[in-house]
Amino acid sequence: MNLELTTIRRNFSRAAECYAEHAVLQAEVERRTLERLDYFKLDPRVVLDLGCGPARALGTLRDRYPRAQKLLVDLAAPMLTQVPRRARFRRLPHHPIVADMHHLPLADASVDLIFSSLALQWAQDLDLVFNECRRVLRPNGLFLFATLGPQTLVELRRAAQDAGVPLGINHFIDMHDVGDALVRAGLGDPVMDREDLLLEYRGVHDLLRDLKRIGANTRLEASAETSPGLRGRGWLKALDQSYAAHARGAVLPATFEVIYGQASCPPRGARPQDGSTVVGGEVHIPVERIRRGPHVDSH
Repeated sequence: MNLELTTIRRNFSRAAECYAEHAVLQAEVERRTLERLDYFKLDPRVVLDLGCGPARALGTLRDRYPRAQKLLVDLAAPMLTQVPRRARFRRLPHHPIVADMHHLPLADASVDLIFSSLALQWAQDLDLVFNECRRVLRPNGLFLFATLGPQTLVELRRAAQDAGVPLGINHFIDMHDVGDALVRAGLGDPVMDREDLLLEYRGVHDLLRDLKRIGANTRLEASAETSPGLRGRGWLKALDQSYAAHARGAVLPATFEVIYGQASCPPRGARPQDGSTVVGGEVHIPVERIRRGPHVDSH
């Protein structure tokens, strides 16, 4: 496991007990992603929640697919220990697995549905993760996910740049590049869409606190350890003043670009028949194959 994955695991492990309380955006995106299962008639034998955290999706997945075996995979073991503590999940059969999504300890063609909500943005190698997803999916299995795009925390990035604060923020992959990776992995029928969700904060300190309490502070933590400009508290005041330029009334906005995607596993040895092509590093998908979700413009 590389150094950054070790840090990611440590931060999410520390945040396990308070994650559910502060992961407001994560809960909303998870709900919206689960609703997309309405478009599919599935009777899966095995369902995998990839990067499940405290597995809040388990109840919904149980209700939808009561006969399916539920596999819960997360990098941070303490996240998985939160599942049996939540009363309504205690009697739901599930199999927690501590694992890196780049190397899944699952047999080839053993899963019918992979569900993943806001975990893929932590991938160090998206191609490797998607290859693993195709490997463990059965033919005609479904991969449904949500991740974050490059407009995420755009206000924080701009405020940090304007204030001259060397604040490290996670790199998020563009929707077209995510689709490109799906095609390279040999996953078929890719469908991609996006929307911007807006959270409001009283100050930049509240935003940074929430990121820390859900474990999403890996790059921020690395910046604090390596940048002299982030020693002391002066940088926080400067960042807060810079962020005020983006204020909407008495609140500070924080944009999160949410990318939704789905793809299927074609029969073994078959080429995807989705009509998509790759041109200049971008995925071109026929318009008639794209279902667009709601778009909330934050600007």
